Amino acid sequence: MDKFNIKDSHPNISRLEKLFPEEGVLTKFKKNEYLVQQNEKTNQIGFIMSGMFRLSHIDADANEWIVGYSFVNDFVCDYPSFIKQATSTVNIQATTECEVYLLSLNHVCRDIPTLIRFLLR
Repeated sequence: MDKFNIKDSHPNISRLEKLFPEEGVLTKFKKNEYLVQQNEKTNQIGFIMSGMFRLSHIDADANEWIVGYSFVNDFVCDYPSFIKQATSTVNIQATTECEVYLLSLNHVCRDIPTLIRFLLR
């Protein structure tokens, strides 16, 4: 199970964590507000300072499936949408009031290009 933990997968993860408070934009989300919605593109990755997000997918029959949660001190984004600039397959919705540092894909590519190459493999 450890191989699925992105924080332990690459030496530049700690660099990324430090980049959020140094250069990220602290953004507040109200309960039920979306970071990204299904079928949208996102170019932001977040680091949660407070609150919690739910990741869900709505299938062709309009059934909602909860596929994950992100908590304080976690990264939050739809990684395939973020990295490949594809449309999101999930909704990322605040389940509480949240404070999140946001960084753009361009910012991460500029400051930590080896991390992006790692995530693309």
